[in-house]
Amino acid sequence: MPPIPALASLPAHLRRDWKADFRVREMDESLALSDMKLRFGGSDLAGTVSIDRSGSRPRVEGKLKSDFVDIAFLRRGDVPRVVQQERSGTADGQVLNDEPIPLEWMKAVDASVEIDAKRLQATLFTYTDTLTRIELENGFLRVKAERGTIYGADTSAELQFDASTQPAKLSINVLARGADGDWSEPPFMAGQGDFDIQLTATGNSAAALMGSVSGQARVVVGEGTAQVGVLEQMVRTVGIKTLGVLLGEDKADVVPMNCFAANLTADAGVVKAEVLVLDTDKATVFGSGSFDLRKETWDLIFKPKPKQVTLTTAVPIHLGGTFRDPEVSAEKVGTLRKLAGIASLFVFPPAAVAGLVDFGAGDNQCVDLAAEGSKK
Repeated sequence: MPPIPALASLPAHLRRDWKADFRVREMDESLALSDMKLRFGGSDLAGTVSIDRSGSRPRVEGKLKSDFVDIAFLRRGDVPRVVQQERSGTADGQVLNDEPIPLEWMKAVDASVEIDAKRLQATLFTYTDTLTRIELENGFLRVKAERGTIYGADTSAELQFDASTQPAKLSINVLARGADGDWSEPPFMAGQGDFDIQLTATGNSAAALMGSVSGQARVVVGEGTAQVGVLEQMVRTVGIKTLGVLLGEDKADVVPMNCFAANLTADAGVVKAEVLVLDTDKATVFGSGSFDLRKETWDLIFKPKPKQVTLTTAVPIHLGGTFRDPEVSAEKVGTLRKLAGIASLFVFPPAAVAGLVDFGAGDNQCVDLAAEGSKK
């Protein structure tokens, strides 16, 4: 069988350590692979595959099963995932990686593949017990989870990536209700909740995609824990543990929480916190402001509302600076108003709160707290 050019341009983690066992039958311009067992880069696939070589590009069709498969082609695969979180981009002072994502393989092969997997690693999430269909036609990729769960929640999810245009175009839509587990990687929050993510972006690198992202993300979590220590590490150990002080747990890496609610909007890489509330037994923290994924800068404000008269940590905290060198400072509310450029700093837009209620989160305490603030 002649080599398929697409294989040479696959991301490194999809090319590493291939081991294959199968029966092959050749028929004119096509190949049929049966009883296939394939391992590569920690992934495994088994099933049947056909390869049609009669067209201008090979076309791959198949039905496969897997215990674990990694199709996160948008991330860099030449270093372990843990290392990636610490690795900076190529530009001076940059955190997001601006090296081009390998995309030539998407224009070198067409495909229609169904994967029934116990665990499937996609670009944003890990799916369990999923039936995922992958369609690739002339550089246009569509990945749809027809069945599956994220953090134990039934999920509808679809990713589209068009590599036939310059720059490439990405859209991601994910909706999950009743998710229960550690949120994000590394986990900075644990609890049961719902999330809805609708994002679009353009670019040929992670930095370009993030710097152009537009859309909305809504997250509502009930009782659980906030991993303050992990969050501190995610923001480069800049003293984000101040958040623990705001919550009345200055010596704890894990803070019990009653709820969390966020409604974030993004426009051309600028992500705005329309609603941001975290509640514990000792304090409620309201968030406001934005962060710029293109410039890689923070401009977020956290205002605590203590529930105990003995708690003296009611000073607002401003998170500024860059992703690489964040700055945390205690500020007066008047100064923060000037920084944020808004008159009512912690009064959430009614429409943003209504968006969470429409999302089905009307019985969440943090949504109620945000709604009370929007009426002031």
